Amino acid sequence: MTRAHSIAEAGPAFRIKAQPLDPVSFAPFGEVIGPRERPAVTNRDLLNRGLVRIEHPVQHDRLAEFDVLDYWAPVAEISAGTMKFGFLRPRMRPLEVGWFERHLLGTQSFVPLGGGRSLFVLAPPNEPFDSPAPPRLEDVRAFVLDGTVGINLKLGTWHWTPFPLTEGASFAILVRRDAAADDLNMIDLVAARGRRIVVDVV
Repeated sequence: MTRAHSIAEAGPAFRIKAQPLDPVSFAPFGEVIGPRERPAVTNRDLLNRGLVRIEHPVQHDRLAEFDVLDYWAPVAEISAGTMKFGFLRPRMRPLEVGWFERHLLGTQSFVPLGGGRSLFVLAPPNEPFDSPAPPRLEDVRAFVLDGTVGINLKLGTWHWTPFPLTEGASFAILVRRDAAADDLNMIDLVAARGRRIVVDVV
């Protein structure tokens, strides 16, 4: 009979240091949902390209009133099919990971609400991405979100519930509608690798 493992029963901790979130470092795991270095699109751009359907022409002296946004797209590619929004309020807890999960049939996006800082612990998708092998501890990374941008996870990215670093960290989640029914794949790191992950945040 297989005995359940707990974080307390793991071997020596595998310690990693958290790093700030940026699009380049995060690329193996997914995409950062936020502004880009490339120029944004504005309402004035859309108007000049002939893409605005409007009965009355926008007068020059009203352009400032009309041109009120900076827009970047795309910033992330989500799965085809029906998606749904959920609301997540993660619990405060020690920065230790003994489990991972992944989704092979759909992407998952996390958009911070309330401006709280949080920590995500991730491992890149397997190669091939649907391989049942547990993630290598050496590939695990931890990213600090400052509450102003979100993330979109690639298919197969290993992750665990985010860790709040400040009170009030919560998220809107965009995930495939049936993910909980047919695409919730979890692994016990303690059983698979014999160690837990502990994150140091400076």
